[in-house]
Order: sequence, then structure tokens, then C-alpha cells
Amino acid sequence: MDNSSMDAMNLPHKPKPAARAAARRHVDVLDHAKTLSAQIIILANKITARSSSLLRREFGLGTAEWRIMALLAIHGSTSPQQMCTVIAMDKAAVSRALRAMESSGLIDITPQEENSRWLTVSLNRTGRKLHDRIVAVVLERERRMTASLDPAEQALMLDMLRRMHRCVEEMPDPV
Repeated sequence: MDNSSMDAMNLPHKPKPAARAAARRHVDVLDHAKTLSAQIIILANKITARSSSLLRREFGLGTAEWRIMALLAIHGSTSPQQMCTVIAMDKAAVSRALRAMESSGLIDITPQEENSRWLTVSLNRTGRKLHDRIVAVVLERERRMTASLDPAEQALMLDMLRRMHRCVEEMPDPV
């Protein structure tokens, strides 16, 4: 990674003395500037923080609510359990987001016929209208974020990320 890339990430140019000392002791250290998973996490955190600020300010939603809204727009309806799996959110976060969305009048929650303890969640008309307003903003933000990548690079990046998702799913714990 060149120095301009490191400057863009606000990372130091040289390892700190403790890191240099660890390297002399032959102890592995994690250089965030050279670790793919760290860079993905840092980028995701930046995207989430900026998106969260915009969503709260302009639409009164958090990122959890938006993720659920986007999922419901694709699937029509689903259960909270399925939401947790598909968008990789914990049950407590999904539950909080659903309560907020229900109190804002954005979703309908109904018990499933087979088991009344299981719920089905769907966007209602108000939720769909809000989704449609937000999706235009989100797509423009993505266009700007990926402007430095040509269409082939964007497709390649999506393919690589999908493959990494599969690897993570198949990775046994502990490593």
C-alpha cells in the first residue's frame, strides 16, 4: 500500500515502537492497513456511520430499520428469525428495530397461521412509500462511492465479496 493510500485511511506511516519491538520478538502483529478483513470492517463502519447520520436526519430511521425495510421490500414479508439470518443482525437489534418501525406505522406484524408465536412482518403502504424515497438516496450514495470503479471492477468486487461470504459461512470455529 502506498503512502497516499495510508494517508487516506488516516493510518500512521510507520509502526509504533511497540509494534516494532513485537516484530523483533517474532510475534505476529495485525497491520490494519494490510489486512483485508480489517479494511472491510473499517469501510463498513464508515459507511454505516455516515448512512446512519443521513437516515436519522432526513428520514427518522436508524440503519437497523433501513436494513429491515430494504429486506422487506425485496421479500414482501418474512419472519424476524429470517431477518436475523439474512441481514446478520442479532435478535435484540431486530426486535428493537421492529418495535420502532411498528410504532412509526411502517410495518404490519401478524402471527403466522401455523404457530401464533411466530410472526410475519411486512411493509405497509406508509413503509413502502418511505422505502421508495430512501432507496433513491441510497442508490445515489452508492453511485458516488463506487465512481472510481468501472463496471467490470464493481462486478468483480461483488463476486469476490460473495465468495468471501461463503467462506465465512463455511469457516469452522475456532480457526
